[in-house]
Amino acid sequence: MLVTAVVLTSSLVGAYVVYRVATNRQFDRIQAELMARARAAARLIDGDTFSTLRDPAQQESPEYQQIQRTLVQVQQANPDIRFVYTMRKAPSSDKMLFVVDFPAQDQNGNGRIDEDEEMAELGEEYEPDLPAMHEGLERPAADPGPTVDKWGTWLSGYAPIRNRAGESVGLVGVDMQAVRLQEIAETFRTQCFVAVAAVTIGSLLAAWLVAWYVSNPLKSLLHGIRAVRDGSLDAGIPLNRYGHEFRELATAFNETIAKRRELEEQLRQSAKMEIVAQLASSMTHDFKNHLTLVIGCADLLVQDIPEGSNERELARKIARAGRRAAATLNQILAFARRPTEQNADIDIHETLGGIAAIIAPLFERNHSLEMDLRAIRTTMHGDQRLFESAILNLALNARDAMPGGGVLTLATETVAQDDSREQYFRITVTDTGLGMDEETRRKLFTPFYTTKEYGTGLGLLTVSRLAKSHNAAVRVESTPGKGTRFILDFPVKSRTSLSPPGGEVTYHVVRLGSP
Repeated sequence: MLVTAVVLTSSLVGAYVVYRVATNRQFDRIQAELMARARAAARLIDGDTFSTLRDPAQQESPEYQQIQRTLVQVQQANPDIRFVYTMRKAPSSDKMLFVVDFPAQDQNGNGRIDEDEEMAELGEEYEPDLPAMHEGLERPAADPGPTVDKWGTWLSGYAPIRNRAGESVGLVGVDMQAVRLQEIAETFRTQCFVAVAAVTIGSLLAAWLVAWYVSNPLKSLLHGIRAVRDGSLDAGIPLNRYGHEFRELATAFNETIAKRRELEEQLRQSAKMEIVAQLASSMTHDFKNHLTLVIGCADLLVQDIPEGSNERELARKIARAGRRAAATLNQILAFARRPTEQNADIDIHETLGGIAAIIAPLFERNHSLEMDLRAIRTTMHGDQRLFESAILNLALNARDAMPGGGVLTLATETVAQDDSREQYFRITVTDTGLGMDEETRRKLFTPFYTTKEYGTGLGLLTVSRLAKSHNAAVRVESTPGKGTRFILDFPVKSRTSLSPPGGEVTYHVVRLGSP
């Protein structure tokens, strides 16, 4: 609706401005046309003959009649012109005097000569005194607007009459009646209204197209983002309704959500298998202890009972059954054990960059992600999948701990113990969120413990597993209301193994999002 209102308002304002400009240009065009017709009529009049017409008695002279016929011909050739006449300036004043006027004719078509059709006498003064008329003695001119005299309301154009010497001896005036001017203006106004209606319809169509191809896709995208913000990963954007650009955007959004669902499912499955492995290991150990006692007692009975007796055979069956049960428990334990770690050289900075690229689109506008990679660029030998899963868990937990917005920082540095030459590759994950109290920190790595409404309490087990499998130390620093920092220190066996050719590489802060 907002887009439609803006487009419609803009089109109406634009149409009004165009109408005003076009109206002014139409009036200028009419003025120019009147001056052109006056100039054409002036060229048909002999200025030397015109100069001899001074006495009203000369109205019957051939010279007067010839000029009057010329004026009639000019009027008949231009239907919009009502009167064509000639004037000169009075010798003793600034008054304008009629010389040859348009003959009296029944132009109103009522069978008589009305007052506005009467002919002016030669030498008759004209009222009112018009500046444009005086200007017309020297150059073509036109009234700036309609003027009123005893013949009616007119818009007039003027041009000088010159003798053979090039001197101005008078002027020709052509009058367009105001009624005709109004008719022309009304016709033009109608055309403008039709144009405005067409522009308005076109604007509404454009607004609809904008709403369909821009506003609606943006609303769908915003709806999906809000759904993800609220914890729903089932949100999706339809792909078959919009243009190519928005279809690509919707595809990228849907793929991001699908990858996030897949990632969270993997995290949940990993955490579940971690718990299953712990439970299976503990239960198998207890059962094997009991079975060891059963098998041992059965073996002792086999030795003590005489050969051939039924009791000795029963004891052997007990021992065999116990060993089969132990074998079954070993198979269960083997199934529940963690998969073999895929250890290889990991480029920590590159891996953190990949994690940032994954989680950055999941952040809202009031969140920001910073990467401050200040460690000497190096590699670490370990399980990359486990490393990525652990850091991703920490990053997502940090995001969830900042419901009102904040900054998540992934940082690295090389540190050394004060009392030894051993170095550590330190990774810190810091947020400016809600923080934790002491009791929550103590229970962080307890299976199924969570402070989230829909949490599983299994995510940090991956961090614990990473630390254990890589001989790393994990520390947690947190202050309620100020945020939390997870610190992971991975030991580096050789100091020189950290130094690449060219020395230390410092990564500047990279800021994603807007806090």
